[in-house]
Parts: sequence; C-alpha cells; structure tokens
Amino acid sequence: MDAPGMNDADADQRDADEHAIHRRETASDRPGVAQPVPKRPVPVQPWNRIFVGMLVMFALLLGAWEWYWRDYGVTPSTRNTDGLWAIQRRRIDNGEGDGNIRSPIIIELIKYQSFICTKIGAAVRDRTQNIG
Repeated sequence: MDAPGMNDADADQRDADEHAIHRRETASDRPGVAQPVPKRPVPVQPWNRIFVGMLVMFALLLGAWEWYWRDYGVTPSTRNTDGLWAIQRRRIDNGEGDGNIRSPIIIELIKYQSFICTKIGAAVRDRTQNIG
C-alpha cells in the first residue's frame, strides 16, 4: 500500500529505483541526451614484442598449412612455363585457330546484328502495311 500523499509517479519511481541495479541506462532511456564517450588512454603495452609475436605466429601457421598440403601429396608446380607457351604457339602456327580470340566474338556479333535488323525490319514493315 502506498504512503499517504504519494501519487502514481512517485510509486513508479520507487519501483524503478528498486530494480535500478538490474537496468542499464541507454540512449533510448534518455531521449535527446547524447551518450557519453568513454575517454581513456591506450594502455602501455610492449607493442614491438606483440608485433614480432604476431609475425612468428603467422609464419608458424603458414608453415603448418604448407606441411599439411605437402603431407597430403600436393607438390608445388608452375602452370605457366615457357614450354607450355611453346606448345600453344606451335598449335596456332600449325593452323589450329586463327590466333585471334576476337574473331569468333566479332562473327557472333555480326550474326546477332543481322538477325536483329531482320526482325526489326519485318516488324516495321508489318506495322506500316497495317497503317495504310
């Protein structure tokens, strides 16, 4: 039961005070009031040792990754060698393809343009015949 002379707002405030330890005040609880920005200095740390430790950790992880794949049976290889270039060049020199990658694209573009022009021309012709 409320004390004499207490209104509902006082009772609500008292209930809020009882549960205040479980609540965190946020910006939504205080409209129009900006959140405070905590200001604190960067703690003094041995940043040089941390950086070196990070590099050592990176090297160890990279080495473990390499060891894992070598143990799996994968070996380093190069896919782009002078020998492979010579093989492809020899194929082109012997007449396989014309050596120009753009030729098939240009041929397809010409076919597409002629097809579209034919369709557009037929559509225009049909519409003009229906008008007259």
